[in-house]
Amino acid sequence: MPFADPIGGESLLAIPALPLDLALIHGHRADRFGNVQFSGPTHMDPVMASAAARVVVQVEELVGNDVIRRDPAATHRWRTTSVVPARWGTHPYAATTIEADVEHLTAFAAAGKRAARGDRDGLEQYLDAHVRGPADHAQYLDHIGLRRILELNP
Repeated sequence: MPFADPIGGESLLAIPALPLDLALIHGHRADRFGNVQFSGPTHMDPVMASAAARVVVQVEELVGNDVIRRDPAATHRWRTTSVVPARWGTHPYAATTIEADVEHLTAFAAAGKRAARGDRDGLEQYLDAHVRGPADHAQYLDHIGLRRILELNP
């Protein structure tokens, strides 16, 4: 719907926001009730979660509600929240318990660039090894290797 900018008079277009069905976010810790705490920068995660009808939060650690209640000011809760414990679950990206794996990200970016130029072999190999291959998070971490994960701990 067109409308006039009340300050400059320019013709603008108002478009309703798309409903957000699901937000996938990462937190530092949560209890089984969906009370989530972040450590460090939250980026846009709490805002996306607030806009979504349902929230799935991956956390570095699942803790008891007594731990969460020690710091209520740092606690977030949304309407419908599912909690998935996944230590180092942001790999190859950074979180409070892991630094970004620049080597891994560089290999992924290079495979993506080659795929954009028509050579999809490297990207398919990457996806097979890191996305489609591991049956679960533990198998993914086994593939990356504990030594590498520990090297990335801040």
